[in-house]
Amino acid sequence: MRDFLFFRRLAAGKIGWSVIAVALSCGAGAHADQPVSSCIDGTAIVPLLGGSGDSPIIPVKIGGASAAMYLSPALKRVFVRDYDDIWFPPGAAEPLRAQDENIVVTERTVIDSLEIGGLSLSQVPASLLNGEAHHNAGGLPVIGLIGRDILRHAELLLDVPHGKLALFRWNPKKECGETPAAIFSGEVYDVPMDDGVSIQVRTGAVSRRLRLDPDLAISVMPRSDAHDAGVSDEMLARDQHETIRYESILRGQRHRFGAVGIGTDTLTAFDFLVQDTIRGGALGENFFEGVVALFDFPHGRFIFQPTDDRNTAPVLHLHFDQSRLGYASVHEARGKSGGR
Repeated sequence: MRDFLFFRRLAAGKIGWSVIAVALSCGAGAHADQPVSSCIDGTAIVPLLGGSGDSPIIPVKIGGASAAMYLSPALKRVFVRDYDDIWFPPGAAEPLRAQDENIVVTERTVIDSLEIGGLSLSQVPASLLNGEAHHNAGGLPVIGLIGRDILRHAELLLDVPHGKLALFRWNPKKECGETPAAIFSGEVYDVPMDDGVSIQVRTGAVSRRLRLDPDLAISVMPRSDAHDAGVSDEMLARDQHETIRYESILRGQRHRFGAVGIGTDTLTAFDFLVQDTIRGGALGENFFEGVVALFDFPHGRFIFQPTDDRNTAPVLHLHFDQSRLGYASVHEARGKSGGR
């Protein structure tokens, strides 16, 4: 997919709504003045089909057929599975590395037509996963995942507490300001974000880059990082043991940190699942369930606003890349993994 196609669709106003619709529909407080409204060139807003604790799942259309897809800025690619009459032509084999370092073999394919809330994309490169889709959300088959290959061309407003997601383009003219932080009212936190959607996070006296991954049911941390933050193996041995299923099964300890810092914000009593073999840490759903989050890809910023509101929709226990097991019983449905 070429960059110009995505921007042309947004700028043409085919899906244009005002900034008030973006902010109020998604739960963020908006400045209702005309200058801020004029800073939005186009918007696509869709509901999140799961509840608090689910990966972001949105309705889409594939070649005119209704379906659903996971969405995660932590993954670069677009992934798909065949389902009934929705199928994708297989191409060359392509091995990818999963979160737990295991190799998953996919096949290259192309989505002829993908629609997201009125935004139409054609000839979208994707990775075809083995096996048919077998989960559904809102009565729709969940046939894959939308990653940064699409999302990085716009602003992404992810509002898990109010069950909404928006893609829009910000016009950084003089009266608008460089970044779209103006769509919020009240205090917001604004931190640098790199191309891999990682931000600097403090645990204890240690600062590490953590990936922003709303697909994970819980935030994760390598054991070595926990040690650096002052958490000993003896302390971890007293924590609750949990298991994550990626392509293999990994065990870890759920440890509660008294204070976790992101920019000038401090999260209190925040849990990480500490694991041995993961490559790096990530902020998961237990972070995103309490914030309205703006991924400002064009400017390399992550802007968020904490809220006491929570999504009360039924939890589907669906995640693309991992499943969390509590002791012997399965609490999360298994999903295939892709490269990160």
